[in-house]
Amino acid sequence: MLLLDSKKWEKAVEQKDDKSIVIEYGIKGEDVKNFKWTQLVTVQYFVITDNFKTTLDEYYKTHIGAIEAIAKNSEKPFEKKIIYQNKNEILYEWKFDNAKETEIARVVYTPKGIYHIHFAKKGAFTNEEKAKYIDLLKTAQLK
Repeated sequence: MLLLDSKKWEKAVEQKDDKSIVIEYGIKGEDVKNFKWTQLVTVQYFVITDNFKTTLDEYYKTHIGAIEAIAKNSEKPFEKKIIYQNKNEILYEWKFDNAKETEIARVVYTPKGIYHIHFAKKGAFTNEEKAKYIDLLKTAQLK
């Protein structure tokens, strides 16, 4: 279980090898593996290696570019906004298909790897949810 708020988050997916880890948490009882979820937390870590070298900006642009391509191909609207950025991290949000799916996320670049934490929701975040998740992302301790 993941303790973030009053919801019961359970690990739904975990993939890892010596170069990366991806863990997805869904609300208990939802079927994350078959995309039947209302909210999702994804935690990713990618090791910087000779075969995977990137900067914070390159990583962000590649990640957002992939989502923009999906939106363009489906002819659905896509909005993105950087909420906060410094030389080592970006906090951003995006909305797909008139906010039918939204995400707030933080990317942190270190010399050894990139951390990427996402909060996704089917539908729009309320102002209260958005503020809460931004605060959680800003204060998350990465190890």
